[in-house]
Amino acid sequence: MATPSHLNPSISVLEALSSEPSEGPSLIILSTWMDAHPKHIAKYTAGYRILFPSSRIVIVTTSALQAAVLSTASNISRIAPLLDLLYSLPAQEKVLLHSFSNGGAMTTVLIAKTYAEKMKRPLPIRALVLDSTPGKSTYAATIRAFSVGVPKALPFQVLANLVLPAVWVLYKLFYVVQGNGDLVDQLRSDLLESRFWGEKKRLYFFSERDEMVDWRAVDEHVMEAKEKGWEAVGEKFGESGHCAHAALDGERYWGAVGKLWKGVV
Repeated sequence: MATPSHLNPSISVLEALSSEPSEGPSLIILSTWMDAHPKHIAKYTAGYRILFPSSRIVIVTTSALQAAVLSTASNISRIAPLLDLLYSLPAQEKVLLHSFSNGGAMTTVLIAKTYAEKMKRPLPIRALVLDSTPGKSTYAATIRAFSVGVPKALPFQVLANLVLPAVWVLYKLFYVVQGNGDLVDQLRSDLLESRFWGEKKRLYFFSERDEMVDWRAVDEHVMEAKEKGWEAVGEKFGESGHCAHAALDGERYWGAVGKLWKGVV
């Protein structure tokens, strides 16, 4: 398996395996879940290499620290190499964007909003895959999500158990005082803003066993996307965990992605 070339600590690129003409995407963007391990990301890049060998793949990673602490300006700087690539794309480019979990989706939304602000048009993608997102903001799910990146050593776990609940309370109080919805509420809304998104087709993956994102929250967003005019399809799994649907039933997972793209071309 080829090793991605890193443009910066958050952005890496896998060049196409084949130069043969293809009906597949010319570019695939993977916006991974928070603190995703490279060996887990590699399972998705491998799946796409089989499905679309002529596609270049750009991988965007996001850590819990980046999501929680960095300013919007700092996060835009972090994803600048991808933004520069998108700014230069010709209009006919065939782009598929695949986003994982609420953390990856927040980075995805930042990409779309920044592009739309600069270029005065929606992000030029042909299809959007949303895996285990968008959820709704609950205490238990948020604590689990931010705990993923905490080292397993006991002192770190004890510290996290003390700090994360306090951070959650402050986080919710901040938005209550402002009188606005929180970041996840904003994420759900931004994913339905047509001025940000150039695609008409969407595929959502979710599962009843997901302990971080309630499947009903995702299913509700599928319905909302349909009402807004997207051709949205939901693939509901019964037993897979968070961002683990491909591991449970790869044939069904990649078959759904392939079917989505066939509808595009």
